[in-house]
Amino acid sequence: MKNIISLLVLAIACILVQNFTPWWSSLVIIGLFTAIMNIPPFRALFFGALILFLIWVSYAFYLNHQNDGILSAKVGILFQGLTGFKLILVTGIIAAITGGLSALTGSLFRRAFSN
Repeated sequence: MKNIISLLVLAIACILVQNFTPWWSSLVIIGLFTAIMNIPPFRALFFGALILFLIWVSYAFYLNHQNDGILSAKVGILFQGLTGFKLILVTGIIAAITGGLSALTGSLFRRAFSN
């Protein structure tokens, strides 16, 4: 239950911060959160990856739905014929990698200075 509440708080914080600041600000929030909450490195990696993957994919699907997939289809053509769905998944995978590395950095930073 504690993990679910932590995930929800972190996801809400990332969504709120991304609305008013640059895209990378959520990476700072994830790193700080995992450092402050003293989350173990593997769990932090999973949390950061999962949260940013879900946030970015859901927002990309929302934007894709708003313009009926026209923009993602045109951008997909530029990337050797990717479909809109595959393009959204590539975006989510990139977000998962950056979110996971940010969370891992925060967790390991806490461990490095806690001794």
